[in-house]
Amino acid sequence: MSKISDCIDEIVGNENDEKDIEERNKKDIIFIAFWCLIYLAMLAIQAIFDEQIIQAVVAQLQIVVSVVLTARYCKTGYLLSVALNALSIVCVVFNGIAVGSILFVGIIIPVGTIISVSFLFGIIRKLHKSMKEASNQREELVKLAEEAEEAYEEVRKMNEQLLETSRVIKENEERLNHMALFDALTELPNRRMIINRLDFHISYSAKTGKKFAVVFIDLDNFKRINDTLGHEKGDMVIKKISQRITAALDTDDILGRLGGDEFAILVQRDVDSDEILKYVEEIRAAISEPIVIGNEEVTVNASFGASAYPKDGSDSTELLKCADMALYKAKADGKNRLEFFTPEMKEEIQHKVDFEASLVAGLNKEEFHLLFQPQHEPDGKKLRGFEALVRWRSEELGLVSPMQFIPMAEETGLIVELGTWIFKEACRKLRMAMDTYGLENLVLSVNISTIQLMQPDFYNIVKGIMEETGVYGRNLEIEITESVFIKSVDNAVEVLNKIKKLGISIALDDFGTGYSSLHYLRSLPIDTLKIDKSFVDGINRAESEKEIVGSIISLAHNMNLFVVAEGVEVEEQLSYLRDSGCDCVQGYLLGRPLDDEQFNETLRKASEYLRTSESPEYK
Repeated sequence: MSKISDCIDEIVGNENDEKDIEERNKKDIIFIAFWCLIYLAMLAIQAIFDEQIIQAVVAQLQIVVSVVLTARYCKTGYLLSVALNALSIVCVVFNGIAVGSILFVGIIIPVGTIISVSFLFGIIRKLHKSMKEASNQREELVKLAEEAEEAYEEVRKMNEQLLETSRVIKENEERLNHMALFDALTELPNRRMIINRLDFHISYSAKTGKKFAVVFIDLDNFKRINDTLGHEKGDMVIKKISQRITAALDTDDILGRLGGDEFAILVQRDVDSDEILKYVEEIRAAISEPIVIGNEEVTVNASFGASAYPKDGSDSTELLKCADMALYKAKADGKNRLEFFTPEMKEEIQHKVDFEASLVAGLNKEEFHLLFQPQHEPDGKKLRGFEALVRWRSEELGLVSPMQFIPMAEETGLIVELGTWIFKEACRKLRMAMDTYGLENLVLSVNISTIQLMQPDFYNIVKGIMEETGVYGRNLEIEITESVFIKSVDNAVEVLNKIKKLGISIALDDFGTGYSSLHYLRSLPIDTLKIDKSFVDGINRAESEKEIVGSIISLAHNMNLFVVAEGVEVEEQLSYLRDSGCDCVQGYLLGRPLDDEQFNETLRKASEYLRTSESPEYK
């Protein structure tokens, strides 16, 4: 842009250099003095020589000097020229008087010269004015050029900024497009991308008649990993699993992460059930290899559900739904397995969906109620307390067994809401019984689901209900099953220890029917051992089974545990348990689950018995 200024300087000149101006002024003074001397010399020659030719030559030289001075120095030169020519006229006049004859040519020429240089001066003045205007215009042009140069620089910077902004926008667009189609954690195609690819493959297969399959993958019990190791390590496990599946994947197939611990494989080949089964088995084996995360070793299993095009569906929505139903079936049937979609699954799943809806409606309509089964000392007379049992009488389904709705509640997570209601209602009934009948040592047992126990706010919920209802910890006992320790031993122990600080006792229910029971007895913070009904039934069958029950009682007492036997239904069982030192019994022989009226009647009788006999101390 600076070339513009250079061009202007070339056209109008540059008058701004002070050093050049000073040097030029010196030269001008010398030049003016020189020509003035020349002019004066001409005047002297005119006076000395009278020849006409010399006079003419001198006159011409005088004219040239006048013109040069005027042209060169403008106003100063013009004034000097006028002065010199006036001097010339004066000299001619005086010389004429002296000789008695005035040469009019000598007057005319200076006068003509004055007129000529005056005319020339006028022209020069106009020229100078024009040059001044040009100079002003040059300054304006220079200023405009500078402004243009600044504007050009601004435009250049703005252009660079626009280019950078465009680059950033393009990068962000690419990033957003990638985020929209790929999973951030695993870099696998996400659900949207899988659906897009599935739609494309369906369109292609519809024209070519080719078959393909969709396989859903869901990691079994992955929540336990997040709960025990934390979500950060859980994410590391997810990444490792995705890498293993990718490594086992056929080059023609596509693996995507649908979300959480769910994956999907688009098997872009015509494969039959046996081939898919073999394929899935290889992937399942890869997944189940131990994973080392820091100092932890984790083993993960997975369940699989498969659907096929076009047999199971003609669009992506239907195919994905069918694969999901097959996966649901695999989960329900024991996990760590593959299930292929069948039309019967729709009916089964719809039944479960309807049942779940009824369960939610039952909670909202308060269709649930509690029954209370008595627990007596082996004499059959002294009442220790009750076990609270939940029942559901549905307006739509009628009386629903706990064996049906409890597993569904656990599966859907509704067990948390239901369990909270059970505990609160049980505490309310207990407080009322103690206030009404004065049974201060009464113990109420409440079953707690594993899912409920592992909720982060479980302790606060229990404490809050106790404070609200005014129930003491010594009057409460929560029953857990061995499955809670299979999920997470350390977490369970931590929660139970907090609960025990509230004064609540812990009972291990269904002892002997689960896992490594004896192992847990050594390390768990339990106070009461409940012998399962299946062992009590064995008392009537064989001597060896009697001895098992007796051994359990002896073992529990050696560990300072209180023993309750469930399912006592005949006198022989009661007699043996009493002789074996069992601390407490419950079953149909001594009392069926009681409704509110029966519950109050039993409490009244227990209160009368205490008034007429020595008050026993209960654990």
